[in-house]
Amino acid sequence: MMKMRCFFLLAFGCIQQLNAQILFQYGTHSVTEKEFMYAFTKNNANITPKNKAAAIQSYLDLYIKFKLKVQDALDMGLEKVVALHDDVQQFRKQIEVPYLSDQLEIERLAKELCSRSQIELKVSHIFIPIDDKSNAKNKADEVYNRLLKGEDFSNLAVAFSSDPAVQMNKGDLGYITALNLPYVMENIVYNLPLNGFSLPFASTMGFHIFKKTGYRSAKGNLRIAQILLSINNQNDTVETLVVKNLADSLYRVLKKGASFVSLVNQFSTDKSSAARGGELERPVASADFDPVFTDAAFALQKDGDFSTPIKTSFGYHIIKRVEHLPVIASYAGNEIFWKQKVEASPRMALAQKAFDQHLLAVTKPQIGQFDAPALWNYTDTFMKTNKKIQSTSVNDTTTLLLFGKEKITTNEWLNYVIGINPTKNTTEYQKLWEPFIKNKAFAYYRKYLETFDENYRLQLKEFMEGNLLFEVMEKRIWTRASSDSLGLRQFFNQHRSKYIWEPSADVLMVSASDSLTAVKARNDVVAFPEKWRTIVSISDGNLLADSNRVQWREISPNDKKMQPKQVTKIVSNLDQVFTFNYIFNTYPNSSPMQFEAAKGLVINDYQAVLEANWITTLRKKYPIHVNKNVLLKLCRQ
Repeated sequence: MMKMRCFFLLAFGCIQQLNAQILFQYGTHSVTEKEFMYAFTKNNANITPKNKAAAIQSYLDLYIKFKLKVQDALDMGLEKVVALHDDVQQFRKQIEVPYLSDQLEIERLAKELCSRSQIELKVSHIFIPIDDKSNAKNKADEVYNRLLKGEDFSNLAVAFSSDPAVQMNKGDLGYITALNLPYVMENIVYNLPLNGFSLPFASTMGFHIFKKTGYRSAKGNLRIAQILLSINNQNDTVETLVVKNLADSLYRVLKKGASFVSLVNQFSTDKSSAARGGELERPVASADFDPVFTDAAFALQKDGDFSTPIKTSFGYHIIKRVEHLPVIASYAGNEIFWKQKVEASPRMALAQKAFDQHLLAVTKPQIGQFDAPALWNYTDTFMKTNKKIQSTSVNDTTTLLLFGKEKITTNEWLNYVIGINPTKNTTEYQKLWEPFIKNKAFAYYRKYLETFDENYRLQLKEFMEGNLLFEVMEKRIWTRASSDSLGLRQFFNQHRSKYIWEPSADVLMVSASDSLTAVKARNDVVAFPEKWRTIVSISDGNLLADSNRVQWREISPNDKKMQPKQVTKIVSNLDQVFTFNYIFNTYPNSSPMQFEAAKGLVINDYQAVLEANWITTLRKKYPIHVNKNVLLKLCRQ
């Protein structure tokens, strides 16, 4: 049912009530030029300038009929029926999701993420932790000033940075790409010029200074497997040498064709990846691990290649490339992918913050007249004792917030606090006040979404009008035409000359799920045509067949000389369904159809007459006036 209703949606498009010139009026109702052109453009995407004027004239007639039918449905009160449809309620839920977030901000972030993901930046880093904030800032400023004077970044990193790996990498983080750093730091490094360094940036952990030392096209991700031979004590030269010799031996065995998985199971100390044949849990980007490790992985030229033993702080690795996953290069056509990446990342908080600000701006919450300290005490007592104290300033029905005419009371506040279950003290309750306002603003916004977002209202109206059209067509046309047996008989008798058999045949039409089944079925039908039902029934559902009288041109448009017992060639369609036809009998001459044979055609024609009469009645009820000047302007644009 929902699919049929959606057909009418797609056929007539979205209705937009926009401030513009009136194109046409029907009774006391009107349609603007912008509303009409939105629907026309949506449903006529391939129109060329040459045939645009004719197409507009043709579509205008369809659109007027559509609006008349919908208005008739409204006059019949069918909107009450439509509103109760399960698919309407489901549609509401489906389409509200994008309207409950800041889609413009998400799109901005998604486009930015796509753009940044095409490039990898080589970055160096100096980190000064906050032991004494003043002292840390002084150190960071000193480093920055020395950089300004031209001192070497790597030397300063070794001297000042508290990064645990700085003695080994001298501040070089290797290549990073989007999502590897917190968003605010990512912004810093992506906006640096080549060989430029940043001002000291203060995080909760300390001060950071970044330098961009290079860039390259993004290498994408790799699915890799490894054999890890751990070194427990990197300072133990004997242990290191023993592990290195074992790694070299395994490499030589692999070169001779040994099974990588077998060696993983025997020797790898990374038990989590060993359970997957050495494959890491997720694909690896160039910035995910020690640059020595990732550089070796990305240096592998093709799937199945493996590296020489690579030493990191964990030990020796032999890396095998399983699959290369290139970066999706385009935003267009991949919008959903990039938006989902944003929604799954911490940067989604930026879009949520923007949406929260929008919510507060449009819902305009008003703070009620109440004693805040009394509310915190009232809440504290309830949370600790499950009892409500007697208070002259706060009780269950005290209005805390107002959204339009809707009141939010103390009782709703208590339910919210219970759901959060904070540490039970008045300071914590005060911290929940702002989130509570946002929570209630969101609930109010969602409840009255149609009044807050015009696009949502229009999209919902589009769907509702499609459903209204379905309901009114069913009541006015379809049910009446199919159930009016006397009317159908009369219509048939009045138009007998229209229902004529062209040259035709009694045909068995057979469909098979595969070519071998089709060949066998064709042979069986030729041998035993009268047993075709048995042939189909024993096919385990691999055959479908039906026998009907059909006109020759429908089954053999280029062959007018069909003969009884003739069988057509097997043909297949795009869905890989294989078909053939068997001819039982032929009727080479035209002949009148009987009512039962013509009934389907009669119903279609009868419906068309009923619909034409209905439209005539509606035009009288709602006189049509088209603004010729506006129409002419649209045709010339």
